[in-house]
Amino acid sequence: FIYQHEVSPDADGQPMMPSFLTGFFQINDGDDVSFVDWLLPDFQWEYFGTSGTGAQISITIFYRYYPGDTVSTAGPYSVQQTTQYVNTRLRGRQVAFSVSSSDLGSWWRLGAVSFRTAPDGKR
Repeated sequence: FIYQHEVSPDADGQPMMPSFLTGFFQINDGDDVSFVDWLLPDFQWEYFGTSGTGAQISITIFYRYYPGDTVSTAGPYSVQQTTQYVNTRLRGRQVAFSVSSSDLGSWWRLGAVSFRTAPDGKR
């Protein structure tokens, strides 16, 4: 078989199954616990000049108070091209998140995902 790369968002008729997991990062300065109530997704949905593809993305958020603490999980949350924000309602100092999709014919690229936070005291 001879395959030509990067000509389709799929893998020879099967979903590509893209996914990744970030490392933990501090929500604010790390001194205070933060309350995170919104995740603001930022994705590009077009595939080489086409209109949006209707991809279905799954985002899971991992959070903790201190390095080495037990990790808590929020989600997975379903994100589409029309999703403006996701209600998260979590508290912690550090977060990481995973992004994945498994639908056929979809294409997306991650931008600058951001969080809406408020100080929530010390722990």
